[in-house]
Amino acid sequence: MSRDAGMIDSPDYDYSQNTPELVVKVDRRRASELGISVRDVSDTLEVMLGGRAQTSYVDRGEEYDVYVRGDENAFSSKSDLSRIYMRSRSGQLVSLDAVTTVEETASAQRLSHTNKQKSITLSAHLGEDVTLGQALDYLDSAAAETLPADISVGYSGESKDFRDNQTSVLVVFGLALLVSYLVLAAQFESFINPLVVMLTVPMGMLGGFLGLWLTNQGINIYSQIGLIMLIGMVTKNGILIVEFANQLRDRGIAFEKAIIDASVRRLRPILMTAFTTLAG
Repeated sequence: MSRDAGMIDSPDYDYSQNTPELVVKVDRRRASELGISVRDVSDTLEVMLGGRAQTSYVDRGEEYDVYVRGDENAFSSKSDLSRIYMRSRSGQLVSLDAVTTVEETASAQRLSHTNKQKSITLSAHLGEDVTLGQALDYLDSAAAETLPADISVGYSGESKDFRDNQTSVLVVFGLALLVSYLVLAAQFESFINPLVVMLTVPMGMLGGFLGLWLTNQGINIYSQIGLIMLIGMVTKNGILIVEFANQLRDRGIAFEKAIIDASVRRLRPILMTAFTTLAG
C-alpha cells in the first residue's frame, strides 16, 4: 500500500520473496516430437530431486517404506539438471535440458494459510487524524483496484470487530425502533399516534450525524451507543408533546392550537432533560 495516501503508517506484511527457486518449463512441442510427456518430466524430477516411495518391506514386524531418490549432492545448481536423462519414444536417452528450460526466480520461504486458503497478512498503524473506518474503506478500494477478482480480503483483530459491528448496527437500530414503536402502541392504545412520535426520530438522527461531522468524528462503538440513546431521548420528547396534545384535544381544543400549546408547555421539560443528559 502507498505511504503517500496518509491513511496508514508503517505498513508491513508477512510475505518476502527472498528464497531462490528454480522453475522448470516444459517445451511441449519438442517433448511431443520425442515422445516424452509432461508427466514423464515431472515424475523424473520428483524421483531425482525429491524422492518417491516405490515399495515397502517388513522387518521384525515393522513395515518400512523404500524411497527411490537421486544423489542430492550431485545437484547443486541449475546446470546440473542437464545430467538428468529420460528415454524417448525410440528408446534413446534424452537430457532434461533438451525439452525444458530452467529459470531461477525468487519466492517466499513459506506462505501462511487462513481458512485453508493461502494468505498474506498486512499490518499497519493508522495515520494521523485517520479513523479506523476511513482506513478500512481505503484498503477496500485499493484492494478492488489492484488485486485480481479471485482474491478475497478479510480482517482480524480490531478491524474485524469494527466490520462486524458495522454490519450489525442497522439491525440494532431497527430493533430499537421496533421496540419503541411497540411500547408506544401499548401506551397510546393506538397504532397511529406512535407513528407521529417515530417521525421525530429521523430528525434526531440527522442532528446526531451532523454533530459527528462537525466534530470530525466517525462511527465507532461509542457513537453507536450515543445514537441509540438519542433514539430513546427523541422518542421520549415526542411522547411528552403528543400525549399532552391528545389531552388538550380531549378538552375540545382545536387541532392546531393543541399542537402549539403542547409544544410550548413541554419545551421546558424537554430542554431540561436534554441538558441533564448531555451533562451526564
